[in-house]
Amino acid sequence: MRILFVFVLIVTSSLSHAFEKADYVIVMEDVIARVESTGPSRTITRFVVRDKVTQAIVFDQSGCQLTECSFDLSTLSAGDYTAEATQDDGSTFSEDISLK
Repeated sequence: MRILFVFVLIVTSSLSHAFEKADYVIVMEDVIARVESTGPSRTITRFVVRDKVTQAIVFDQSGCQLTECSFDLSTLSAGDYTAEATQDDGSTFSEDISLK
């Protein structure tokens, strides 16, 4: 009985760290990129998408000046890209995305 209790305690402790929220998130919902800054009052001022292979900018748009923005990427071809968001304090965050 004692061994089972220790195992449950370790698993519960590990899971609590797995669900900690990052300071940002970039999520693809079909062809819509949803960008959210969860830091303290950070707004999105710019959103850039680069081709993963060539690093060429294929999408560049001013942010919505809110903490959560959505961008329609339907004009881009299927492929792998790197999405990068700039916040009002000048900091950036990026995430690899794929369009199918």
